[in-house]
Amino acid sequence: MTIMTEPARYKVGEVAARLGLTLRTLKYYEELGLVTPERTGSRYRMYSEADVQRLERIRRMRALGLSLGTIQAISTHPQESDPDGRQVLTQEALHTLQSDLRSQLAVLSARISAAEKELKDARALRRDVQRDLDYVQRRLSGAQVGELLREKDPA
Repeated sequence: MTIMTEPARYKVGEVAARLGLTLRTLKYYEELGLVTPERTGSRYRMYSEADVQRLERIRRMRALGLSLGTIQAISTHPQESDPDGRQVLTQEALHTLQSDLRSQLAVLSARISAAEKELKDARALRRDVQRDLDYVQRRLSGAQVGELLREKDPA
């Protein structure tokens, strides 16, 4: 006699705890169409193991900095079989993904430029503050203003 077991189903709280996501994040992903859990008669969301694996993949992609738009492009755009039978994105999906990645790259490049400028400014300010501290320490050690001025401008 063969015993049929039902596939595992997980409540939203169990999935959230397992993946380290909030309930709101799971609902948002559902709203975006990234995952579609089953609903019970009472309208509770029940996730299959495949849903959980899909959410784990989305979580990893987000951790690597991919936008939800990129994840949607990967997840919801048409796929086709390659000559070896693997499912791959269609040319249209690849073009959409390319455009989104280029946009992300431009935003990241701008953020890096802004951070580099801020770092340059912070280093210049640090030099100025260090010079001021050196002056104060020498004055506290008994150096006279005239002596310090002559050192600075040995004309």
